[in-house]
Amino acid sequence: MRNDYRAVTRYRPAPDAVVDTPVLCLTGDRDPRVAPDEAAAWKSHTSAGFRLEILPGEHFFLTDHPDTVVRLVAECAERNGR
Repeated sequence: MRNDYRAVTRYRPAPDAVVDTPVLCLTGDRDPRVAPDEAAAWKSHTSAGFRLEILPGEHFFLTDHPDTVVRLVAECAERNGR
């Protein structure tokens, strides 16, 4: 675990890094750390499809909507042949 945390704290991608894979971005509508327009900025980091879903909740909205999150991830994976 120490190495995982070390990697997270030390890794800094190029600000203009782009991946060639679809990105599904999930955010909470009341997240005090990430506004929806900030989450939407992830679109500039993919040359493939981008989908933004804004769900009710704060920063840990994922735990409030597990079925929706699983459905959205499954749809994204299915749509992109993964």
